[in-house]
Amino acid sequence: IGVIDLSSDLWTAGGAFTEAVVRSLKLVLPADDQLFVLGYKITGRWTGLAQEVLLLPPPVSRMRRLFPVLWGYRPVKNAIDHWCETLGISTLLLAQEFASGQASYRRIAWIPDFQHVHYPGYFTSDEWRERDAIFESWARMADDVLLSSESVFRDYHARYPAFAHKARIARFPSLFSFN
Repeated sequence: IGVIDLSSDLWTAGGAFTEAVVRSLKLVLPADDQLFVLGYKITGRWTGLAQEVLLLPPPVSRMRRLFPVLWGYRPVKNAIDHWCETLGISTLLLAQEFASGQASYRRIAWIPDFQHVHYPGYFTSDEWRERDAIFESWARMADDVLLSSESVFRDYHARYPAFAHKARIARFPSLFSFN
């Protein structure tokens, strides 16, 4: 099983959520299952929790994906696909980028909330459109979509009825429950 590390200097809750997911998985996984955390920087946070931490290259910018020829960029298998196939990962949690419509592993995206819908004043129109486009692409391309609450579940169903069958609610415990 692979888990994308959502740790970020700009979003500390992403790291805490990732850690709650990893710790929850460690409690229920059989001892012979391997757990990999894939991230963009080594933080030391995963020592003793995951078998391996892999450094991924930074995501390709949206402009480079849309206009690859301008930068001499040719789409190839992305690093996440490469590591999942190399390591035999069968399921990837917290997936955020999808190189293609098909993968050799299950991709489970996570939509934390729809704050941009309920609190539009906190988002610029560009941020609003970007979040909406990203969430729609996750709904379309992921095998399942992890949602953290009933309210997010209702928002997801209202916004993406064609992909409602992919929605799953999982309330993860606070990190305090592991101490």
